[in-house]
Amino acid sequence: RESHVTATAAAPLVSPSSRLAMQTFTYPNQGDILEESMHGTAASSLPSRRRPTVPQSPDGALDNAFRNLPVAVGMETLQSLLKQREGEAVALHSQVALLDKARASLSEELVSLAADNEQLKEKLEHVPALKRQVDELDKRYNTMLQMYGEKAEESNELRMDLEDVKSMYKQQIQDMLLKSMH
Repeated sequence: RESHVTATAAAPLVSPSSRLAMQTFTYPNQGDILEESMHGTAASSLPSRRRPTVPQSPDGALDNAFRNLPVAVGMETLQSLLKQREGEAVALHSQVALLDKARASLSEELVSLAADNEQLKEKLEHVPALKRQVDELDKRYNTMLQMYGEKAEESNELRMDLEDVKSMYKQQIQDMLLKSMH
């Protein structure tokens, strides 16, 4: 009888580019040969040192690194690789949390800016009416300014006329006084 062990990389802990291929190790009761099959096909036979072939990465680098290592060293290496992948996963989770916070902050800012934009649009709708009012007030101001200028000019003319009349009246009084004395 043979016992089968399946080794796979945990999907959430390993990125797709470095995911290890699924391996099935077969250990015969005789102990002479260790057979490895990958996805159900026989791949190779190894000497009786009981060195399982290491799960392969897509680029084959792990297979070359572990080919001549004893099982204990291979397991330690796999455990350290797993810890490294778990560390990467923790780092990625913290990055995701930071990005979620940034996204939430940007969402709040977007909502705030959208509300401000709506308020500005409402105010913008009032601008043409306000512009008409300003134009109307400007016309009234110019008309009043023109009228004031005319009245000021008229007042100056009347003041000058009054001065002329006063001076003529004084002259007449002096002329009459001079005639009456002679």
